[in-house]
Amino acid sequence: MKIRFLLIGLAMLTTVSPSFAQAKNKEKAERLMTAMMLEENWTITIAIFARQVVNDTPDFVRYRDIVVDYAEETLGWSRVKDELITLYMANYTDDEMDALRKFYESPVGKKSLMVSSTLSDGISKLVRRRFDADLAMLELRMKNRELDLLAEQTVFLPESSTEKK
Repeated sequence: MKIRFLLIGLAMLTTVSPSFAQAKNKEKAERLMTAMMLEENWTITIAIFARQVVNDTPDFVRYRDIVVDYAEETLGWSRVKDELITLYMANYTDDEMDALRKFYESPVGKKSLMVSSTLSDGISKLVRRRFDADLAMLELRMKNRELDLLAEQTVFLPESSTEKK
């Protein structure tokens, strides 16, 4: 009889264990995302994204408020939080999430979070500046490609059979 209860208890423990482990992982992912100030950064990122969509699509300019509202509704933190937790849980082990959380709670981790947007902006500007530095060369290469394509399409007619002999 004791063995039967022991087996039933063991069976219950193994069926509860994955959900307990998953809850533990979820808690670790949430703690990591809090340490990373992900909610605050996400909100800022979505606002920048919505503004960029409007700027990149001239037809959206007069609907700016609608685009911003739509972005906040579909991409707001409460809408994506669970998916982000799942993403973190799928890509990091418990130990890795703990290590990352400790890092982001440390002074250098906090600084990393504070300067990350500055670094991203600086990198984007560097890329744009270097790319734009010699657009004349880019245009020349594109024109050469067009000339090459035209040359390939040109039909060369054989010499006239009425040439003087």
